Amino acid sequence: MSFQDVISYAGKRVVVTGAASGMGAATIKYLADLGADIISLDIQPIEAGPWKAINMDMGDRASIDKTVKEIGGPVDGLFNVAGVAGGRGREKLAMMVNFFGLRHLTQSLLPVMTRGSGIVNVSSLAGFRYQVMREANEPMLALATMEEASEWLDRTENQERYNGYGTSKELLNLWTVLNCKEYAEKYGIRINVVAPGTTETPLLGAFRQNAIDRMGNDAAVVGARGFFGRFATSEDQAAACVYLNSTAASIVNGVILPVDGGMDGNMKAAQIDPGVRGR
Repeated sequence: MSFQDVISYAGKRVVVTGAASGMGAATIKYLADLGADIISLDIQPIEAGPWKAINMDMGDRASIDKTVKEIGGPVDGLFNVAGVAGGRGREKLAMMVNFFGLRHLTQSLLPVMTRGSGIVNVSSLAGFRYQVMREANEPMLALATMEEASEWLDRTENQERYNGYGTSKELLNLWTVLNCKEYAEKYGIRINVVAPGTTETPLLGAFRQNAIDRMGNDAAVVGARGFFGRFATSEDQAAACVYLNSTAASIVNGVILPVDGGMDGNMKAAQIDPGVRGR
């Protein structure tokens, strides 16, 4: 078998959320090149192409349930790319779209996903503290339905316990690693994460404004251009997603893959005694 065979999506039926722009739009174009039968989902209009487009609101359970019925089966790959930036007044929306809606869609599609298929969740470098924050975030992870989550998030006493975007990505990372064993053993399905650094997408302006609102400047966002002197592109992230759900990654499971120019690696290196670093 050649590498072209294992990276090919010929004969595979896949679902991609957030397909109208940015990483999702780049992902469906790569998948089309590789021969996939694509169902693209977004709340915004999706560019016409060799894929089926369905309007869906990731923050609304009824919309998700209607879409799942329309998708039917089988599904050979799920690309959870949709997300919102959060920010002031949008904390709950970010939580519902980036985690609770994503989780509901995934769990709803599991019964029609084929053995050997894959799920890739687009998280963020902002979720890197998921292990440190596990104890604080587990009460949110325990909310079983979107309705329970919505009610919990609305309570005034809970609103200081999450920041929207960052917390949603911590939950997504934690949920992925906690489920990778069960999904593999029970369904024969892999589940992984792509964790982008700052990326040139339509959300970049919202991220910069959110940083200014919280920190007074956007230096952290601009600094995330990293060691190559540029932000990541949507195509950088799409390529990682396509790889992780392909046969080429058939033994890769429970991985959080940073696609950030080395920012994650540098943070980890900072925790190592400089005297023991290899040169």
